[in-house]
Amino acid sequence: MFFALASLAAFALLGCVSNQSGVARYRELASRSAGPIESRSQTAAFPVVLASAQIELDDERPEISKLPAPEDALKELAADSEAPAELPERRDESDPVEAGDQKQDREAQDGEEQDSEAQDDESGESDDEDSDSAVATPAQIDRECFEINPLTLLEVLRSVADSYPLLEVALAELATADGKALATWGSFDSVLSAYSISKPLGFYETYRNGVKLSRPLWNGGEVYGGYRIGRGVFEPWYEERQTNEGGEFKTGIKQPLLKGYAIDGRRAAVRTAELERSRLEPDIQSRIIGMQLVASELYWKWVATGQVVRTQENLVELARQRNETLVKQVEAGDLPKITEIDNGRFISKRQVKLIESRRKLQEASIKLSLFFRDATGQPLVVTDDRMPCDFPAAEIVDMSVVESDIARALEMRPELVELGFQRQKVEVDLCYAKNQLLPKLDAYAETGQDVGEPTSSKRDKSELEIEMGLLAEVPLQRRAASGKIQAAQGKLAQIDAKRRFVEDKIRSQVLDAASALNNAFQRIEQARENLELTQQSLRLGRSRFEEGDIDIIALNIYETSLAEAELLLVDAEFAYYSAQAQYTAALGMDANLESRMQ
Repeated sequence: MFFALASLAAFALLGCVSNQSGVARYRELASRSAGPIESRSQTAAFPVVLASAQIELDDERPEISKLPAPEDALKELAADSEAPAELPERRDESDPVEAGDQKQDREAQDGEEQDSEAQDDESGESDDEDSDSAVATPAQIDRECFEINPLTLLEVLRSVADSYPLLEVALAELATADGKALATWGSFDSVLSAYSISKPLGFYETYRNGVKLSRPLWNGGEVYGGYRIGRGVFEPWYEERQTNEGGEFKTGIKQPLLKGYAIDGRRAAVRTAELERSRLEPDIQSRIIGMQLVASELYWKWVATGQVVRTQENLVELARQRNETLVKQVEAGDLPKITEIDNGRFISKRQVKLIESRRKLQEASIKLSLFFRDATGQPLVVTDDRMPCDFPAAEIVDMSVVESDIARALEMRPELVELGFQRQKVEVDLCYAKNQLLPKLDAYAETGQDVGEPTSSKRDKSELEIEMGLLAEVPLQRRAASGKIQAAQGKLAQIDAKRRFVEDKIRSQVLDAASALNNAFQRIEQARENLELTQQSLRLGRSRFEEGDIDIIALNIYETSLAEAELLLVDAEFAYYSAQAQYTAALGMDANLESRMQ
């Protein structure tokens, strides 16, 4: 009798040891996989606008009357003296010493697990039957992420600056404007003219030849000089065409005194072309900021879809590992066949979501290739191995600096600079129109000297000649100038009103972006807290599942809730970088500045 009782006690003790060993192993594995949020990498960040990448998860929910409420679960977890301690942070791959220590710890823990399993094997067939009846739960799958050569936003923006085709189109417009500006200077080119006129038949037989070089002056005048020679018998009324045998040298100058003195059509065209060339620079800068913004959006969308794919892969792998255990338990008769079927249904549904997520990742990579190009300008489709592990750390915006940022934005925004050049162009037109109201009053002076033997007995062409005079002209109604003045004043009023609106718009954009940044930062903080609570709830749910208090479908709720919490955090980070993109663009900052990226 005593021998039988002793054998029974030993049997129970070995079974208890085996069960505790299994529990300890499960909790150790869960502590590895269900740790808190890993610290965000300090990858360089530039603002972007992103669409939400929240995905749909398993929407079928069983009765959850057996599941503990979140508050009760936390209380129970805190009160349970055997509950696992605070889970360790996931190791940083950049720290080889810490990684090595954790590797040694895992090897030691694996050795202890092997020793425990060996002791279980020695306990006999009865212990095997007890352990088979216990439900084995796989740990949460959270694959390690290795950043060997992650693609950074700075690389993408550099590619935009180096080889984006639309940027080349914009820069080509500058060359076009330079050509137009150079063409306006053609009205100030020196002009060499010549003539040769002969009249060999008739009563008056004449031969005239001449050459002239004239040069326009910037102040509206003109200087010129030339040589002519006239031979033959000239009409009495054209005797000035006749010269001495050696010809005549002549030089002179013309200068407007009222109309055309301060500004004329030639100078107005030159100034307008130069201002148009200057206006294109902020216009192109504005387009560059827009290109960088779109490139940043596509980059962060690519990163976000990569995070979604990783989460979906974890869910699929988790269900697959669990399925191996469930098949054995169903075959042993410990679980009904419906449990295996439900888990297979979960695997199929998660596979569908994974396929959809991978398609979105491919789409994001292809779209990003429009901005990310090689040295020859060919698009590069980014591979998954260059995917960053996580988003950079977010920071809250100090609202006390927003006002100074608004003042800086009013100085840097290219739209305001462009409006300034547009106003100067209209001012040139207004100045020219006002000058056209003045009467035309031009002064001129000319001197000439014939050389050689005189051709007239009067020798009237041998002396030095000087001629001076004034030319006046005035339109009486002057409606052309008055109409141009009215049109220019109307354009100035339009530009001033538009500038006021753009300034108000800039202020609102900066304020709204700063508000959105801080709001998104708060969302990130709350999403992190929600993720940590969900992790704690999952650990407790697994403990309840291990004890047989809940079934596999209820455990699936905990696992999908963790995935939903992770995606909620990703969505909050999307919102943050979207707002940060708008904030940087609202400031009119050049996103290609490397100091801004670091």
